[in-house]
Amino acid sequence: MRIVSAKLSLAAIPVSLLTLSAILTQHHGPYYLRNNFDPEYNYLLNSLNLLTLHSPAHTDHPGTTLQILGAAVVWLQWLGGYLMGRREALREAVLSHPEEYLRGMNFVLNVLISGALYRAASAIHRVSKSITAAMLLQITVLVYLQTFIALTRVSPEPLLIAAALALMIPMAPMVLSREGVEANGGRLAAAAGVLFGFGLITKVTFAPLAAVVLLFPHRKRRFAWAAASTVLLLLLPIAPRLPAMASWLGSLVVHSGQYGQGRIGIPEANAVAANIISLWPDQLPLFLFLGLYAMGLFRRVGPKPDGERRLLIAACIAIAAEGVMVAKHPATHYLVPALVLTAFVNAALWRRRHAAQWSWR
Repeated sequence: MRIVSAKLSLAAIPVSLLTLSAILTQHHGPYYLRNNFDPEYNYLLNSLNLLTLHSPAHTDHPGTTLQILGAAVVWLQWLGGYLMGRREALREAVLSHPEEYLRGMNFVLNVLISGALYRAASAIHRVSKSITAAMLLQITVLVYLQTFIALTRVSPEPLLIAAALALMIPMAPMVLSREGVEANGGRLAAAAGVLFGFGLITKVTFAPLAAVVLLFPHRKRRFAWAAASTVLLLLLPIAPRLPAMASWLGSLVVHSGQYGQGRIGIPEANAVAANIISLWPDQLPLFLFLGLYAMGLFRRVGPKPDGERRLLIAACIAIAAEGVMVAKHPATHYLVPALVLTAFVNAALWRRRHAAQWSWR
């Protein structure tokens, strides 16, 4: 009975979020509106490219995972319509009714977010036996405005939220359960590596979450091999575009201006400071959490890092690296992976503070 009650409690927020996504998407308006079509139509048309056996031309993020997912959703929608009597060729159907297909892609993305939110919280609950810690994870995700903005979009951000939440499933036993590590450490590291590789190909802003490899101290190679294999596999559909993609991403790094513009070199310090400060009003909780994690880390200085210290180090590195990545391109949606990571860190730290018989490795 207690297990059923816990499952119902943990399902309440994800189900409510899925319901809310339908309401918000309806009020968001059609995707053809000026403020709504980018990058939605890019992803729809490049998903269609995949279905017609053409390599996607849009590789800025690179976003291949969303294009593959979009292709699957579009094909299933088209097939359903065809079987119901809408006798249109695939290309004709998508180009004639793009909003229908974008709505379908948006719905699937929101299902993935809600499902991953439930599974991540369930993983926390399963290994910690704490319903409060599990719900704290869910509540932290709702603290951020970007979560609700993502619910209305067909862009990498909704998929990044789902991927980051899914990454917490193998992280939970590594951080919260000695038995889980001893029995399944290699498998958990491989699963985390696959999910990290998936997130990285969804959008390069997922890269700072590589810091979670610190939570797999004896399985770093397994994590790295799984991540590299996943990346190579997911890049196959855009193989002809890899040189252009590499050139684009390289220009973002070496030029001092936004989006590959300006002189080669690092940006001016005052410009970087102004960009970071501009993010504070919208993402104040993130910076507060970073401050708390840093304070906790300094309090746990010792010769050998324990589980809590590794978690705090990983969190500080990931959030700081995310900040560096957006220093030249200040936009709050670029911070999404770091935002979601704080949900796991908060849940784990709460459990650490409120479990008298609970120990870290």
